[in-house]
Amino acid sequence: MPRARVGDLELCYDQDGAGEPVLLLMGLRPDTWLHLVYGFGPLIILGIGHLMSREISRGHVGGQRWAQPWVVFTAASFVCFGLSLRALSTGLGPG
Repeated sequence: MPRARVGDLELCYDQDGAGEPVLLLMGLRPDTWLHLVYGFGPLIILGIGHLMSREISRGHVGGQRWAQPWVVFTAASFVCFGLSLRALSTGLGPG
């Protein structure tokens, strides 16, 4: 079986089929902390949105703009969408 050396790792690979080669590496962690923000950020944001909308439903929070529980979830959804879009653009890389 052919072997290739990449940094400190030695890879064993098999050449089979036609077309462009695909390399799948499992178990490696990114060097940055951003993967934690992209993964746990939506959970935290939706949890906070749930607590805020519950307080609004009970009538503990006043104000015209945030008077409906769905407004809080809409804002939280936009933030989660932004995190997901940023995670996708980071994962795909430039170009």
